[in-house]
Amino acid sequence: TLLEERYFGYGANSSPEPDFAEAGVELKTTCLDRKKDGSLVPGERLVITMTPMDGPIELDLFTSHLWDKANLILLVFYERNRCKESYDQEIRHVALFTPPEEDIRIIRDDYEKLASYVRAGRAHELSEGMTSYLGACTKGAREKDMWVDQFYPPHVPAKRRAFCFKKSYMTYIF
Repeated sequence: TLLEERYFGYGANSSPEPDFAEAGVELKTTCLDRKKDGSLVPGERLVITMTPMDGPIELDLFTSHLWDKANLILLVFYERNRCKESYDQEIRHVALFTPPEEDIRIIRDDYEKLASYVRAGRAHELSEGMTSYLGACTKGAREKDMWVDQFYPPHVPAKRRAFCFKKSYMTYIF
């Protein structure tokens, strides 16, 4: 949010379009944590976009709004220091990232698996352990705000989820 609003001059949003639509580039910022040996490792998974639970979902990764955001990402890694204010966090690495061809096959397979669960009205059964690189992480500040009725039958409530690159994949990227 700080980079979006203070550096790039646009308000944080949840648009399905990439942040820099004309260039087709999505901005993503994530933290790095310093290990005891001094090395830096990704501190969390990278949320890309919300999983559609209350409307149709594309079965094909390449026609999905996820791909619009994930195919070209301006990745900004900062070193998370819990003793410093948000404004004082240090940026350690910036890269324009496109998933490599060999990863795209895995990401596509992960997406198709997740999308097929959503389409079958089984979003309540999703777990991050069922895929390799792309996860469907829960998303919501409070438990009571996390639940949504599924668009597809049998319309049972499911936790709101977002598509994310798993922490293990982020380690590989970094």
